[in-house]
Amino acid sequence: MRWIFRLLALTLLVVAVAAAALVWLALAPTPALEAQYRLGPDDVARARAILRANDPRHSAPGALQRIALGEADLNLAADYLLQNLLGEAAARIDLDPGRAWLSASARLPGVPVRPYLNVEAEILDRGARPLVTGLRIGAVSLPSALVRRASARLWELLQRHPDYAVVAEALHGLELADERLTVAYRWQPELLSAVRQGLIPEEQQAAISAYRLALLNLQAGGNGVRGSLVELLPAMFQIAERRSRQRDPADENRALLLVLGAWASGRRLDALLPGDALQGRPQRFRLTLHGRRDFAQHFLISAALAANADSVLADAVGLYKEISDFDRGSGFSFTDIAADRAGTRFGEQAAGPGGRAARIQRRLAAGVAEAELLPPLDDLPEHLSEREFAARYGEVGSPAYAAVMAEIEQRLDRIDLLGR
Repeated sequence: MRWIFRLLALTLLVVAVAAAALVWLALAPTPALEAQYRLGPDDVARARAILRANDPRHSAPGALQRIALGEADLNLAADYLLQNLLGEAAARIDLDPGRAWLSASARLPGVPVRPYLNVEAEILDRGARPLVTGLRIGAVSLPSALVRRASARLWELLQRHPDYAVVAEALHGLELADERLTVAYRWQPELLSAVRQGLIPEEQQAAISAYRLALLNLQAGGNGVRGSLVELLPAMFQIAERRSRQRDPADENRALLLVLGAWASGRRLDALLPGDALQGRPQRFRLTLHGRRDFAQHFLISAALAANADSVLADAVGLYKEISDFDRGSGFSFTDIAADRAGTRFGEQAAGPGGRAARIQRRLAAGVAEAELLPPLDDLPEHLSEREFAARYGEVGSPAYAAVMAEIEQRLDRIDLLGR
């Protein structure tokens, strides 16, 4: 019998060594890709244009819709999403007629040696069900037959999943062309509900609804109608502090800031909470910071974006708004950029790990002064026309521009609530 145990031990040892070898070969000491894209104001403008041009809500149910996306748009989206999920990561998509190649690199947290995972995949155009025909993880190439079966099985599982079945059914086809992807789908109103369920868990929807109702109730009592933003925030964060006794403080802060950010921007939350329209709508936003409504709006919108997306998106949206103001008469204002950056930092802290979210709740619930959210900005240049901006600063990112931005960051660094 002893030889049986020896054989079993040897078999286990061989399996363990083989598994360790596969892991070693699958990981790498350096990334195969470096991040090349960073979201900027031009990208925000491009995304808005794509959404406006392809808004299906005015189409009849069942109408066939098509969205064409260029390779550059796909690469930007892939890079942004992967970095948002994994931190240090990069992705690249290459399109040819009938075929696509996807490459990605990511640093695995907590792995001290060979910490990078590099993946390459080959995808064939098969209409509504593109087929993965090749997959390479590090130095390990998986068998093509196995990859094909796994790809087909994945589509089957997606069609059965309640959150994705409606989306999978609506998808009519994917066409891979030279540097372009065209998505064809049949529009159904149920798609909005399916996307909402997939993006926002029910618990988070309930939190958003709770803070929306809290805002309505506070306004009914006279708070949040006029005056300073710091008169409303303590009442809202007191509610967040109470709710966080049984819930994640960061999730509660995200929901709270999403409600306030949507309200400040004049956006309705009906698409996220269709049933809540019956509760009524908040009164028009009139709150201020340092006596200015636009500062309060910039602060809250950027805080909501940073808490629920990330600071890169918040900064890009803020800069896009200022550049677009060249053509709208109000001009470029470093004061607005400063309010954006203050809101972004606040949103980062409010949704941050390691007790930061709970700390923000305690501080805000106890009351806060305007200077603890936004420093004095009266001496910063604002309302610059495009010609004036070019004469004084050249372009965004120039040394003169960077000097003003550095001054803004230094002022924000001196505010404890916004500290890094």
